[in-house]
Formats: sequence, structure tokens, C-alpha cells
Amino acid sequence: MNLFLFSLIAILILIILIFLYNLIKKTMRNNSQKAIALFNKGKYSEALEIFQLLYSNTHNNDYLYKIGECQERLKNYSTAIMTFRNVLNNIDKSSNVTEDMVYNRLFYCYVNLNDIINANKIIEHFEFNIENKKIFLQFAELKIKNNQLQDAQQLLKKIITVDSSDIFALTLLAETYQKLSDIKNAINIYEKIIRLQPNNSEIYYKLGNSYNILQNSLKAIETYTRALEISTGNLKFDILSALVRTFFKSSEYEAAIEYLILGLNEFSGDLEKKIELQYFLALSYYYTDRKDEAYKLFLEISKHKPHYENISVLLNQLVPKKTIPQIITYLNDMDKSVYAKFLENFGKYYNYKILKSEFLPKSELLIEASDKTNFEKILISIKLWEKPANDIVLLDFNDALTLKKFNKGLIFLANGLNQQTYHLLQNDEFKKIAIIEKKQFADILNQILRMA
Repeated sequence: MNLFLFSLIAILILIILIFLYNLIKKTMRNNSQKAIALFNKGKYSEALEIFQLLYSNTHNNDYLYKIGECQERLKNYSTAIMTFRNVLNNIDKSSNVTEDMVYNRLFYCYVNLNDIINANKIIEHFEFNIENKKIFLQFAELKIKNNQLQDAQQLLKKIITVDSSDIFALTLLAETYQKLSDIKNAINIYEKIIRLQPNNSEIYYKLGNSYNILQNSLKAIETYTRALEISTGNLKFDILSALVRTFFKSSEYEAAIEYLILGLNEFSGDLEKKIELQYFLALSYYYTDRKDEAYKLFLEISKHKPHYENISVLLNQLVPKKTIPQIITYLNDMDKSVYAKFLENFGKYYNYKILKSEFLPKSELLIEASDKTNFEKILISIKLWEKPANDIVLLDFNDALTLKKFNKGLIFLANGLNQQTYHLLQNDEFKKIAIIEKKQFADILNQILRMA
């Protein structure tokens, strides 16, 4: 009887153990599937936690490899390298992970760390063949990045011997020739790529740039024109810009005008691109003696970007500057609408937000503003008379600056301070004040008035 009970208990314990074993195995399998699903969805942190738990329970090398992959995808390359090194030390016949798989991941970690020395050691484990082409291409890129151009060139030539139609390898080789100032060979490679891919607009663009380096404007124009026909988006804008600049080199302004007008129609919704095209169109009008049209465009640009390129110089050439007396008269005679526009353009010129203003004809235009870049408070006083200012003007302005806790102040004085007052500016209490006077007074206010 006792033997029967003992046997029964033993059988029950065995059944329970088998049940628990199968339950644990099923749980681990479910967790493994869940972790793989999370990894495939790009949820690497969540997948990493589960793989770490699975590895701590099993010490299975396959899970350790997945931990390394998660770390790599999370850009923790140094940690991933240590993990993959541990995987290498524990590879056995029962593992699904091979040495090649681990060396592959180690290589990409070193590439991402720009560690060319260790990447070079790892790549020695790979046989040079078409199956491993991608790894050797990455290594060529790494060599280019580290300015080992001659080595990169030789490696790329070797890659092309096993796959002569690899566009990426050919492009890298052409770019390497270009960096080595071997433009003719770069052109030969770009032309080969175009024979393989006749509608590759990016290669046409690079080919046009190469012709430009050789000062062959005719071939550059021909190439850019073809590239424009098959390109879209930002690349199309870059090609158009390069084409226009090439027209300018050969003084073909009428041809530039035709393409610039087409470009403005296409890129009118992008202010930065629109302004660049307007600028070149205005220059084209300027050089073809269509000064009125050039002036209108320069003026339009100045409303958005008063400091763009050299438009203030060109506007000075197209329209005579107002003299200081004329500026003072203009400011004193402003009506409400002109005054509002002046404040708007003053804010644009300095990148200020106008908070408050007071207009006292024949006396002063007082503006309170904040800098849109650093949010500093600025007090601006434009004196509406011509005579030099005395020390009372400077002292009163400094008191207002201090009282209202402004960060800095600008005083516009047509003819500056009188000689007896300039010494005050040496004192620390006046260090927040900048004087805009004489030529600077005229230059700045002329630019603002042109924006009206």
C-alpha cells in the first residue's frame, strides 16, 4: 500500500513538472515571439527588455544576439559591440547565429562610430565577392569619409569588376574622382551611369557640375537643361539655380530670364526659393537694361529680406538716396498709413517686434520693441531734426532706458552729438546705448524707406 502511494505521488510530481516545463517553455516562446514582433515594428527599447529577460533565464546565445541588434538599432553602438563580442565567444553548433552574422553587425557598428581601424580588422573576415558587395561598398564610403580617397578609389574599381552596373558604386567612384580633381574620369563615369539610367536626374546634375568645373559652359547648360526636364522638387530647384548661374557666367541673361520666370511659377509657394529666383531675375533685368523691372523686384525682395545679398547697393544705383534733410522732411510729413508702414518695415529691418510707439512731428519718433531673436527689450528714439544733440538728449534717453528697464537703446541722430557730449559715451552707464548718426543714419533709413 505504501509503495502504491509512493508511486502515485511520484507520478503526480512528474506530471506537474512536465506541465510546468511545458508552461515555462510556452511562456518563453510567446515572449520570444512578442519581442520579435516589437523589434519588427521598430519598438527596440521594449523588445530589448524582453530579450534581456529571456537571456537571463536561458543564457541562450540567440537572445544575446537579438539584444545586440536592439542596442545597435537604438544607436548604442559601443554597448552593441561589447554584446556582439560576447556572442562571438559563445557561438556553438546549437546556435542559430553564425560568425558571419555577428561580424556583419560588428562591422556596421564600427562604421557608424566612424572607427575605420576596427572596421578594417572586421572586413578581413569577409571574402570579396558579389554577395558581400554591400559591406565593401560601406567600407569604401567610410574611406571616403576619412579622406582615404586613393584607397576608396581602388576598392570601388574592384567592386565594379564584380558588378559593372552597380549605380551606387559607380556614383561613389565618380565623386571620388571629382574629389581627387580628376574631372575627366568623373565625367566618363557619370556618362556611363546615364547610359545605364537615362532618366537619372541627380546624375545629370552632377555631370553638369563637372562640366562647370572644366569651364565648359555649353555642355553644362545642355546637361542641366536635360536634368530639368526629368527632375522634381528640391533637386529641380538646385538644377535650375545651377543652370541660371551658368547662364550668368556666359552673360546669357535673356536665356536666364526665360528659365527664371518658369521657375517662379513652379516655386511661388516657397518664399526662400522665390526670393532667390527673384534676385537672379532682377539681376538679369538689370544687366539687360530693364532697370524699372529690376527695381520693382529688388524692392519686393527688400520687403521680406532687407539685407539679402547686395540689394541695398543695387537699389542705391537704381534710385538716388534721400539726403538727410529729405529723410527728416519725409518722416515729419508721414500720415497715419505711411507711419504704420514705416513701423512695420522698421521692425522687419531689425527683426524687432514693435510693441508701442509715439510720433511727435518735428521732435521725435519713440519706439518700444523686442528683439525676435533673443527677446531683449529695446528703446528706439529717432530725432526729427537736423542739429547735433547735446548732453541733455543723451541723459534723458538714458534715464528713460533705466526707468523702463530696457536691455539696450538706439538713438537716431541725423548729425550726431555735439563735440562736448561724445565723452559721455565712454562712461559705463551709457554702454547700453548705440548712436546711429550721419552716414549710418542716412543708409539705414534709406533702406527702410525703400521697403515702403
